[in-house]
Amino acid sequence: MRVAEAIAENATCDRAKVGALLVRENRIIATGFNGSSEGLAHCDDVGHDMEDGHCVAADTLISGWQDNPNQTHRHRTAEWWATKWENPRSRSALLDRARIRVVSPQGLVIPGRVIDAWASGVKAVVEIETSLGRTVRLTSDHKVFSDKGWGKVSSLREGTKVALNGTSKLYQSEYWLRSQYVDSLLEPHEMADLAGCGRSTINRYLKRFGVTKRPPKPWSGWNKGLTGVDSGGKFLHGRSLAVKEAKALADYSCRVCRSTKNVQVHHKDRDGLNNDLGNLDVICTACHALAHSVNANRGAIVFDTVTGLRSVGKQQVFDLTTEPEHNFIGDGFVLHNCVRTLHAEENAILQCAKYGISTHGAECYCTYQPCLRCSRALFQVGIRLVYFQKHYSSMSHEDKIRVAHLVKAGMQFFIITVDGDAEDYSDYYINMLRDS
Repeated sequence: MRVAEAIAENATCDRAKVGALLVRENRIIATGFNGSSEGLAHCDDVGHDMEDGHCVAADTLISGWQDNPNQTHRHRTAEWWATKWENPRSRSALLDRARIRVVSPQGLVIPGRVIDAWASGVKAVVEIETSLGRTVRLTSDHKVFSDKGWGKVSSLREGTKVALNGTSKLYQSEYWLRSQYVDSLLEPHEMADLAGCGRSTINRYLKRFGVTKRPPKPWSGWNKGLTGVDSGGKFLHGRSLAVKEAKALADYSCRVCRSTKNVQVHHKDRDGLNNDLGNLDVICTACHALAHSVNANRGAIVFDTVTGLRSVGKQQVFDLTTEPEHNFIGDGFVLHNCVRTLHAEENAILQCAKYGISTHGAECYCTYQPCLRCSRALFQVGIRLVYFQKHYSSMSHEDKIRVAHLVKAGMQFFIITVDGDAEDYSDYYINMLRDS
């Protein structure tokens, strides 16, 4: 184990230094430490995820996942995740129960989880704004998903289309309810038409959020907004005809996604009484929802146009590591996370593969308890005995159950105590499997 500790000193990940060695017939056949793949720059040289300053602002909302789509979505800030991660008890609970939204290679929004979160210091931050009014603040080398794939914030330009994850349930947003009911003075039946739901649903959520008081609504007779005949010979009767003309000019298709279904008119300044054509934007229900709310329908991915990029100075920033996909939804944007490091066990196995060394029947000595991914890899290459020194704190209860199935299939784990003795740890897994 002292050899493994010495190997760990070469690790290049600044989150944890881990060393591993494979032994067969009392001879070391391979060593490994956690760090980047051969030929790539290391984290301690250029930062996480191959880029320096790959972080998000403290108040960036990380979109949560609920198994029941009708449940309230739990969004937590990046700072909240990092703070909770410092406490072992809350970290264990989050690993077992908390789920976030990640995007699969097929473009589907699926449940994922955070397996590490930390503060990354004070760094320069850039704010991105889209035509739907969505904003996010990131360091310049953070990666954002666009219509051309993953790219750094520094490579974005006005006009670039970036991926957003949004909602079709406007009525669940307190901000939208207040803006429509209090600021725009719309009636519940008018709000129901915008949100695509019943009036009773609007009334229920108005009551839930306590949105009940507003200034008296001005008189609005049949001739409100009557402007006479415009230059095109059309007789405009306020909102209704302005909306019809805006839709006609846009060929009744969404300006963002080009959909022709459920097309609505969005007021750019969010003032429902300002019906000037220049203030009206024709978009579909899903894109309209994106313009007003961060409570995202977990299946909706829409590409919106970047309209602004500006520096907002230096701020405290944070970073996350996620699985099974290495991305997350932050402030509605699809963002990348830190995935540079190969684990020590993986590096040791790959070293054997590179030089044609058989690992069947070998033993593994590691400074940290192997994670589920590494445990499976060790089992697959014929390694059945694993000795480790420290617990891996980011392993969830579900992952431990999966490792327990490997133990049931013949794998054995031993923990090295402070006295240097090897205690059988396999019983812990077997008992956990029995209790489940």
